[in-house]
Amino acid sequence: MTGRTVEQEEYIVGVSQPAPLGQRLAVARRVETLDRDRLGLGLEVKRLEIRRHVQSAFTTVLYGQRVTQARAEDVQIAENGVAVAKARLAAGDAIPAEVGQAEVELGRARLEFEQATSRRAQAIEALVTTIGDPTLHVESLEGSLEGSLALPTEGAAGLPGSPQRRYAGVGRVIAISLLMGARRTLKNLRGTS
Repeated sequence: MTGRTVEQEEYIVGVSQPAPLGQRLAVARRVETLDRDRLGLGLEVKRLEIRRHVQSAFTTVLYGQRVTQARAEDVQIAENGVAVAKARLAAGDAIPAEVGQAEVELGRARLEFEQATSRRAQAIEALVTTIGDPTLHVESLEGSLEGSLALPTEGAAGLPGSPQRRYAGVGRVIAISLLMGARRTLKNLRGTS
């Protein structure tokens, strides 16, 4: 098939009878090809969306774990501050207001720790929901938060302003317009025969 279109090709029927491939069949094949390509692109878009949602949920859980760890350390520091303030009060080096201030800081640190723990639990539930397996039980995750926040190079076409996405959009528009044109041509051919 060098330099000839599908409509001009001849295929062997039987042993020695060539039969031309009709225009209607060529258009129908073109419509099928474009439909298959459109469905393939739609599937790829869905796959990338799901991957983005799972990666986002995973990153949120990792971030929640880091925040929870930091808040736990804050609680320990505040507990040490209360112990130091009480020791200073007992030694006569501090006033009771300093102990009260340290206890308020401890209460604030505990509240922030509880909030961080709650947000982390919500993030884990969101991850399980995004993955779609209700039997999955996640206690904690391991991974690099920096790595999960990095921009993907393989999926660069998924970025809104990327040239790959812009050209992919043009390709989709061309494919859809070709598909619609082929369908109109097929409809016209059916209407004339």
